[in-house]
Amino acid sequence: MSDVLKIWVHYNPTECRDQSAQVLQKLLMHYTNSHQPLKIMRTEKGKPFVHEAIEFSYSHSRGVYVYCFSDSSSVGVDIEKIDTQRPCLKLARRYFHKQELMQLEKLPAQARTQLFFRLWTAKEALCKYEGGVLWSYLGVNLLSQVNDMPSALHQQFAGIRFYPVLRFNGFSFTVAIKRDVKNCVINRLG
Repeated sequence: MSDVLKIWVHYNPTECRDQSAQVLQKLLMHYTNSHQPLKIMRTEKGKPFVHEAIEFSYSHSRGVYVYCFSDSSSVGVDIEKIDTQRPCLKLARRYFHKQELMQLEKLPAQARTQLFFRLWTAKEALCKYEGGVLWSYLGVNLLSQVNDMPSALHQQFAGIRFYPVLRFNGFSFTVAIKRDVKNCVINRLG
């Protein structure tokens, strides 16, 4: 899997946690060649892991679940339903870095919504990459990373790459990983 990032999307409109947990277990068993369910533990910061040689992350939004797997690097993923009625500027004023807010304020409504969700999912993916609480990542300026500009992240996050998928059936999701990804395969379940 070193050159290919494996992503699975599962539609679970009832948002049944048991069903989501079963899907995650099946995928973990598949990638680790295990015949038994794996014990999922959490780091001190809350990041889920298993003892087998696989890194994973998962997220959900309004009945759509995303599971991401890597055998060579920690990974974080976040998905959000793109909601054009969401008060993007109000949320950005409260939580985002001032440079991100300034960029959002310059954009027309549609472009603003796209960039807002790119930034939000990148921040959540970063949080899930490392573990911790989202609030500590919201103020980090990720503008250069989501706009594919060459300036570096804050030193603490140097080397982490962000792979956004915009407009996936009305959803936006981003993967954070510390390696180059040559190919991303998105598989659908259910």
